[in-house]
Order: sequence, then structure tokens, then C-alpha cells
Amino acid sequence: VYTKATRVRGKLGNAVDFDGKTHNVKLPLGIGTTKAGTVALWMKTDAQHGDVANMFCTSTHAGSAGSGGETEVNLVLSNRGILSSCVAGVRISALKIDDGQWHHIASTWDEESGGTLYLDGQRVGNRPHNGPHFVWTGHVSLGKPGALRRCYNGALDEVRIYNRAITADEVKQLAAR
Repeated sequence: VYTKATRVRGKLGNAVDFDGKTHNVKLPLGIGTTKAGTVALWMKTDAQHGDVANMFCTSTHAGSAGSGGETEVNLVLSNRGILSSCVAGVRISALKIDDGQWHHIASTWDEESGGTLYLDGQRVGNRPHNGPHFVWTGHVSLGKPGALRRCYNGALDEVRIYNRAITADEVKQLAAR
């Protein structure tokens, strides 16, 4: 369900553009869990975000603010343009990427190998995944968390959600497209 988000030319065909205010895309509830999974996407922004900006957010709470708590899975940009992934309270941060170029991001997690964040096909961080387990039942969205704040201003393309942690080679194949 699109909420005012618009389609624009993307990295691979069309992308969805978000205005940093109200634009978002709501995804079906229950499509993932924190036991194992992957969120992979292409993103592009040169906007300066005043607060954390959620590209992808899910939570057990419908009104979640997208701050990366124990009941959330998030891909966010800080107000300084730094990429972070948060899975059940475990945060991995990477590099500044608000440069107006297309970047491929993948966040994988499972109980055995922990959480891993990839940027443009390269692993940029890994941490143990020891958070609680939950199914994404409150909300799942692109462009904003459940609450109407911390919204993303930029484009997203080729968003993929897996119920397993894809391999480093699979991430490289996605990033090479």
C-alpha cells in the first residue's frame, strides 16, 4: 500500500521516492521474523535528515518510533548520513552514504552467524544476534516507522526480504546488478 510515495527512475527500472515527511509504503504483516532473515535494497539520497531516517522498519508495535529497540528490525540513516542496521536491539553502523549515488545495502541476521551489514556488496560490520525473537506483527514499512516521524527522504529500489540470511556471495550478486 503506497501512502503518497511516488515512482521515479531507479537503479533497475522504477524506484519509489519518499519525501521525508509522509511518504511510505506499508508491507504485509508477518512476512518476517528475527530468528533469521535479510533485507536488501538499493538506496539513493543526498538529503540531510534532521533525525534518524528509516528506510526499512518493522516492529511488534504499530506506533513504533523506529529507534532500533529490542522489538524492531531497521535500516536507517543517522542525521549525519551514516548507515545503520538494527536487529532486535543490536546495532551495526557503517559509512556516510548520503552522497546522491545509488548504494546497495543488505542486512542479514541469524542465531549462528549474528547480524551482518553489507554496503555495495562488501561486508562492513558483524555483531552477535542475541536479541529476543519476534514475528513482524505491528507494522512493516518502507520510508518511515509506525509513528509519523523519522521519515526517509530519498529513493529505494529493488527491495527484497528473505526469511533466511543470504550468503555473502548472494549479496555480491545483488550488488553487481
